[in-house]
Amino acid sequence: MSDERDWHVAAEVLRTRLLAAGEGGVSAMTQGAMGLVLYAPGPTSADEHDDVHLQDELYLVTRGSSRFDRGGEEREMKAGDALFVPAGMRHRFAWRSEDFESWIIFYGPIGGESGEER
Repeated sequence: MSDERDWHVAAEVLRTRLLAAGEGGVSAMTQGAMGLVLYAPGPTSADEHDDVHLQDELYLVTRGSSRFDRGGEEREMKAGDALFVPAGMRHRFAWRSEDFESWIIFYGPIGGESGEER
């Protein structure tokens, strides 16, 4: 389902794929420099390590709640919230509920739109 020609994706199909794969995220679609991922990691207390990605990221929380560490600053997140992480910034979920789910949009050039490394 990550074929660049895909222009529609059903969340229920992706949730089924997540359950079958037992992974934290599944690619929904890509188009050029944009990638869309459904992230639903299941029960856990925290990410084991910080992530750093090469592109800017936009998180759109659709279920549950979490505490997100973005560059050393923590914020509570819940369904309906959005969060931006610039390329190169360390980030992780310090905590998340069992039902947590978020769409993550990776976009823009390597190094982010600002072109600065963090």
